[in-house]
Amino acid sequence: MPRQGGHPPPGVSAIQAICPTGTTVVPTTDLPNQNWFRAMTLQLAGRGSNPVAYLIPLAGKNVLFSGRIPILFDHYSVEGLSVTRENAIEYLLSINQLEALKPDLWLPAVTSEDQNSNLYDYQWKYIITDNYRVGRSILEQQHR
Repeated sequence: MPRQGGHPPPGVSAIQAICPTGTTVVPTTDLPNQNWFRAMTLQLAGRGSNPVAYLIPLAGKNVLFSGRIPILFDHYSVEGLSVTRENAIEYLLSINQLEALKPDLWLPAVTSEDQNSNLYDYQWKYIITDNYRVGRSILEQQHR
């Protein structure tokens, strides 16, 4: 769906180009208006191209589908996280958005080694805290 000025949101044209003719591509901001299912969409920033997360209530649980924000840190996930100061600030703002969600299940685009999708007790808080630390560390390194 086009935005003001007749241009679709970032990423929509790229997705339409790789889909079969006739495929309907719905921008994340318009997904809740489709009434296909209940979903909260969050536009994120700071890592990847047009990152987004979806929080979907399913069978009494809140399921978070996310791209590469946030990440569960292991020796694989830290690779490629060095970003510009601007991206680090955007990343921290995205983490701030995600902090309040408190999902029961988390399904990121890239899982870490031995990751369980169930989030128990304070796991989400720990994941968010780790992501804040890394974002701040990047800012501190670039400030030097």
